[in-house]
Amino acid sequence: MTAPPLSSEASDPAVRRAEEVAGSMAAAWRDGVCDGADAWLARHPELGAAPAAALRLVWEEICLRDDFGLPVVFDDFAARFPDRRAGLRTVFDCRQLFDAGPGEPDFPAVGDVCCDFLLTAEIGRGARGRVFRARELSLGSRPVVLKFTPRDGGEHLSLARLQHTHVVPLYSAHDLPEQGLRVLCMPDLGGSVLDRDAGPTVPLADGRPDHRAVARVGACLAEALADAHARGLVHLDVKPSNVLVTADGVPMLLDFHLARGPIPVGADAGTVVGGTRAFMSPEQRAAWEAVCAGRPVPAPVDGRSDLYSLALTLRAALGVPPGPGWEGGGHVPWGLRAVLDRCAAPDPADRYPTAGELAADLRRHAADLPLRGVRNPSWSERWAKWRRRRPQSLAVLAARVAVLAVVTGVGLLGLHRARETVRRAETALDEARELRRAGDAQGANRVLSRALADVRRVPLTGELRGRLGAELRRARALESARCVHDLAERLRRRYAAAYRSPTAAAEEDGLRRVWDSKAELLAELGATADAVALRADLLDLAVLWADRRVQASRSGADATALREALGLLGEAEQLFGASQPLCLERQLAAEALGDLDLAKFEAARAATLPAVSAWDHVARGRWLLRRNDPAGAATAFARATDLRPGEFWPWFWTGLCAHDRGAFAEAATAFTVCIALAPDRAECYFNRAAARAAAGEHRAAREDLARAVALEPSLAEAARGLPVPRDGAGTLTPPKGATP
Repeated sequence: MTAPPLSSEASDPAVRRAEEVAGSMAAAWRDGVCDGADAWLARHPELGAAPAAALRLVWEEICLRDDFGLPVVFDDFAARFPDRRAGLRTVFDCRQLFDAGPGEPDFPAVGDVCCDFLLTAEIGRGARGRVFRARELSLGSRPVVLKFTPRDGGEHLSLARLQHTHVVPLYSAHDLPEQGLRVLCMPDLGGSVLDRDAGPTVPLADGRPDHRAVARVGACLAEALADAHARGLVHLDVKPSNVLVTADGVPMLLDFHLARGPIPVGADAGTVVGGTRAFMSPEQRAAWEAVCAGRPVPAPVDGRSDLYSLALTLRAALGVPPGPGWEGGGHVPWGLRAVLDRCAAPDPADRYPTAGELAADLRRHAADLPLRGVRNPSWSERWAKWRRRRPQSLAVLAARVAVLAVVTGVGLLGLHRARETVRRAETALDEARELRRAGDAQGANRVLSRALADVRRVPLTGELRGRLGAELRRARALESARCVHDLAERLRRRYAAAYRSPTAAAEEDGLRRVWDSKAELLAELGATADAVALRADLLDLAVLWADRRVQASRSGADATALREALGLLGEAEQLFGASQPLCLERQLAAEALGDLDLAKFEAARAATLPAVSAWDHVARGRWLLRRNDPAGAATAFARATDLRPGEFWPWFWTGLCAHDRGAFAEAATAFTVCIALAPDRAECYFNRAAARAAAGEHRAAREDLARAVALEPSLAEAARGLPVPRDGAGTLTPPKGATP
């Protein structure tokens, strides 16, 4: 990009001097010293007195930021140069004229309502796109992010193929033919992009980015790329401004508008190739230049190109200046340098073969484990990692030496076996911790049980046995917590489906065993995220279990069952404290028992306890449905989806409630979100079919019913009860590609 005509005084000596300084500024950026225009004006105060000269340096910074893939935002420059706001506006208007192509779409503005979305703030723009924060009016004004792009793009098709934890999901896509636009609706996750000018998005250590945190971010992004590559997509634009670190610290990959399949050798000039030059791999840059010149692509461009771009992105997150080598990166460990250097190898054959192997090595670096894809060149660093993995190893080694001195000549074979057993136990401890962090508590339990059984036969290993036992207890607690969660999910499904299981008695026994062990499980998990999740599951178990007692007693007025329900809810309150859902359920049980004084007391208590979490609002919504108040229930479920837009059950109950209110289109939308969150749950398709049938969308309803029956054949009888016309053969019409 060349400089625009910022001044008619081209012969002004100050402007000519500004041109020279702009050249020095560009050279400094290429050498890794990325100072802004304000720093250069401070070094050359004589240029600050000439408006045209000062704006020339501002324009040079804008061009350099574009070349290096850094964001260019008018408000940021206006804050840095408040006395030059008018001139800055002229510069940015010129930049838009330089960047904009013919036929630019007619973009909306803040305050407009578009496709049921109220635009509340603009958070990004380019020559061919705009990004807004918005509220989706028909779904309780939930916060979303809207991206407006030309209709000729295919980003929505790329995102629709991806469902990964670290890829920002696509809620929906809408076409605006008159404006020539397509609207992509995505969740508003908060946070900021992984950009040094956007603030510290990774934790700091000694004032610099924490290399372990950066490695964990890189592992998450590599896993997202591995999923995209497995689905035949190459991102082609991995850079810091396309990585979002959410308000919860979760890295998410953004912007798939350039994503496409791998580019083969010899692809012709019609091939679409894009990207950001500062983060392109050599083969991607060569392909881009060849296409621009009308020549065939000289070398293939596949997923290994994304690994090159990811390496440059992680270097930027580490605060390492652009350019070859690690000058200014003395704080980056040698092992992580080796990993990123292999990713950034000029020859794709020298890089990691897959993104999954890169993710594994990044996680091993973050966990101080030996690397597999590269060799760590620093012996001292490898030794330090080994010591951190085994902080008690020196003491254990001293014990081994003492034993060896006593039994020299008579127990060499036994000592060798003991040492091997201890080594395997230490390795098993590391492996079990990794398995537990990865969510495989059952695998960790198996590894630790075997290691503990082996090490019990070795003397002088009490400290090691203690560590193995503590880790084993935690793994068993996590495995039990998973069982509690699975049991809670089964009860939630049965509660929602409103029918009893033939194995209800066995489940009652399972419930009692789980409930009796709740205190030990919570104590073992301590103050962790797993304990928070277990607490929510146990609370829901108490409410759903008590509700089953209440509903079962309505026909027979079983006072014993009702008193047991009240006692169960009281136990939950003693353990977890008073909450609105517990009080509301006690009110129902007291009313069924005929104790109106207790019912009034619990109703008054519930009124003083606000619903705080998404679970509180879901429980309140279910209670309101029991009280025949679907409008109030809809408000409670909407609040739950606002708090946890990625949770399944708030959306599922939103759909059921909307169907009860006759809002069939809203119900279908809610079950569509449920399908996106849990695509293999037959009840989601069945309930969406019911909503579509009630709305008269019979063809779509038949397709949903066929999918539901394919997933759960037992729904076939229930499907025949829906008012959906059949095809000529009198059977449900399966969707294209579905297996009945």
